[in-house]
Amino acid sequence: MSKLVIWGHWLVAAVLAAKGVGTLYEIVRYFPRAWHDPNVLTYPTDYFTVGLCVFYFACAWGLLNWRKWAHTSAIALSLLELALFVTLVAMDWSATLVTTIVSWAALNGAILTWLVLPSVRSNYRRGEQTA
Repeated sequence: MSKLVIWGHWLVAAVLAAKGVGTLYEIVRYFPRAWHDPNVLTYPTDYFTVGLCVFYFACAWGLLNWRKWAHTSAIALSLLELALFVTLVAMDWSATLVTTIVSWAALNGAILTWLVLPSVRSNYRRGEQTA
């Protein structure tokens, strides 16, 4: 297996873990408000956000352990986030074309591109665990 595949493997897992940490930060950021209003954490979006955080961490762990399901899940997650970006741009392109959103979409595009490379796909299909 090439060093590029190994470095990309670690980098994509680190980015997914960082997305999980960022999602977790979004949840924890609102905890002080929850002390005053216990209903704050009962909104469906909070549960969705917790699930998304767990999904990011699970994908990162699965990618590090060369799991086929993690490879497929990471592709699906990147496609979903890119579709969300395209939808936001189609709805109101001027409000969504800020640096952070465009950077997020570019990062998802890079992850998706790396995950569908033939050498990467074949390594995940074999379940490579050694470098």
